[in-house]
Amino acid sequence: MSKLIRGILPALCTPFDGHLALAIDHVSPLVRALIDARTNGFFVCGGTGEGRQM
Repeated sequence: MSKLIRGILPALCTPFDGHLALAIDHVSPLVRALIDARTNGFFVCGGTGEGRQM
């Protein structure tokens, strides 16, 4: 069984604070903004380049 995925699926960026620590309290507003922008889903565990900061 396969299904073609269509639409806009942005990769989620990992938010950091000014000390380069994970800003977990910024994840929910980020996801809410993408939902409000009517994206079709999320590309979770994708790479947006912040892996080197972790």
